[in-house]
Amino acid sequence: MFLQLLQNTAEYKRLAAALSQKGASALFGLPPAGRAAMLAALAGQLGRPLLVVTPGEAEATRFAADLAAFGLAAAVFPPRDFLLRPVESASREYEYRRLAVLGALAGGRLDAVCAPAEALLQYTVPKSDFSANTLTLRPGASIQPAALAARLADAGYVRRSQVEGPGQFSVRGGILDVYPPECEGPARMEFWGDEIDTLDRFDPVSQRREAPLEKLYISPAREVLFGDAAETAAALRSALAKARGVKKTALERAMASDLAQLDAGILPEALDKYLGVRYQKPATLLDHLESPLLVLEEPSGIRQAQKATQFRRTEEMKSLFEEGVLCPGLDVLYEDTPYLLAAAQKHSTLCCENFARTIPDLPLTEVVNAPAHSLPVWGGEVAGLAEDLAPLKNQGYAVTVLAGTAKAADALARDLARHGFSVS
Repeated sequence: MFLQLLQNTAEYKRLAAALSQKGASALFGLPPAGRAAMLAALAGQLGRPLLVVTPGEAEATRFAADLAAFGLAAAVFPPRDFLLRPVESASREYEYRRLAVLGALAGGRLDAVCAPAEALLQYTVPKSDFSANTLTLRPGASIQPAALAARLADAGYVRRSQVEGPGQFSVRGGILDVYPPECEGPARMEFWGDEIDTLDRFDPVSQRREAPLEKLYISPAREVLFGDAAETAAALRSALAKARGVKKTALERAMASDLAQLDAGILPEALDKYLGVRYQKPATLLDHLESPLLVLEEPSGIRQAQKATQFRRTEEMKSLFEEGVLCPGLDVLYEDTPYLLAAAQKHSTLCCENFARTIPDLPLTEVVNAPAHSLPVWGGEVAGLAEDLAPLKNQGYAVTVLAGTAKAADALARDLARHGFSVS
């Protein structure tokens, strides 16, 4: 009902018309929660996914929660620290969160993705490679356990004696355990010959089965996929053979420790610096969405955040070049702000700000002013809410109050009725 009310406003109709075409438009005046309501209505009517770009992760998290409150399946695509220096082990939590979002997008399970600009501009696995290394398994499916184990290794999974966390798999006789990044827990497959006999979720601590699964979606466990150690070594040596002169010397120095591990059959943790070697055309999150509505939340804030990110990144890269960890050819990791501005022209884009202001370097096809009166946060006292609503009632407005549950809505209706409001 609330979104239908929005769709009847003149401002909404202008935005819907503008976003049916490519190019950038602007929406001024609405606070963030109001913008989330407007975007939820637009996404529902236009039938297109939302990609909301924010200055930072905190803003992305809040916006995703607001969109979820309006019924959209929304997720946060976070930035991550690339693994560039040699390490023995590393947490891949943020990488797994990113891969889970890509998997949900591939499976059509998301209506909206909220991403800090830094996360959007970081390269990731291309959509075609992601799909090629994705499996959907069901009980009764035919696949050799050894072939499945090889597919998992190619998709970036690490073999362990026992699965303890995401990105791992284990094989014991006719049982294969695997923990895909987007799953809440690991899954266990029991084979009868080459057929999956049972498929269950299990507890990695107690090793007990918890619930049967109708199907299991297995997405890649790394954003840079080479295959096994031998394939990775061959790819790096192929890139090295194409280099000449000073560049080849720098590459030899940067690859030396990784090639030593690969030759010993060990896949290094830090393969992110070879992203440009693995993918001739690296991708961003934007490449994983079909015809999205691109939303730039507070473009001025995004611009300032990107300046700080660029400064930090420049200092880090300088240090890595001095150490010989990186060299020209191994620094293909990010897009920059002009990429985002070009994307805004290529897609249907909405720039949102609280107050009207110019948006440099971005021609606007439509500007919509939707001035909104923002009330202070309600502290829970009905008398305070009644005091806030009284001026609106006296001006002849009908007011929609959103409650968390049906029970809370009933209680609030009774309380407001006692304060003289006609409430249903």
